[in-house]
Amino acid sequence: MAGDANGQLQGGASFNGNGQLVLDGSTGYVDLPDGIIAGLQSATFVSWFSYNGGNCGQRIFDFGSDVGSFSLNTRNCIVLQAPNKVMQDAAMISYVDNAAQSALLYTGPNPLAADTYMMAVVIDANAMTVSWYVDGTLLNGYPLLLDFSLADANGANNWLGRSNTDGDAYFDGSLDEIRIYRGALNAAMLADILAAGPDALP
Repeated sequence: MAGDANGQLQGGASFNGNGQLVLDGSTGYVDLPDGIIAGLQSATFVSWFSYNGGNCGQRIFDFGSDVGSFSLNTRNCIVLQAPNKVMQDAAMISYVDNAAQSALLYTGPNPLAADTYMMAVVIDANAMTVSWYVDGTLLNGYPLLLDFSLADANGANNWLGRSNTDGDAYFDGSLDEIRIYRGALNAAMLADILAAGPDALP
């Protein structure tokens, strides 16, 4: 998504002079505009990042509504985190629907510190699936819960590096690029994006 959807740096978030966003794992995050994914049916979230390790629950992104209990207050959210609280040696995609049902999609092992990854989360509303790619390779694909819709995930807490769940750690690492594409991109499209890199469009 392009245009005027600019994020605001908060706390210990800064740029390092090479175009990378550095998050300090303590207070740093980016606040994206309210409702940035509202109205989307299918979408692809692409991020290039490096991870410094640290406590579990760190979010690369978390689009939701209310800060509080994940299972009770955070409805219609989509989350990419590493490492996660349930399996600390694995990264996790999760989402919660209107009925507070949650789906946890695991892969592993956890991203290695200092390495740079391109991760993509593909929500396909027509196929009713969510898929996870790392460096262009499909790791997992799962059916969506029937009551989950990106169109309803129009909350005010659309954050990079910060969780909508109380007590979770802030992300400790750097982000080269975050993109939100309208529609579900396929493997060939993601391979082209990976080849072009974070500083160019394919």
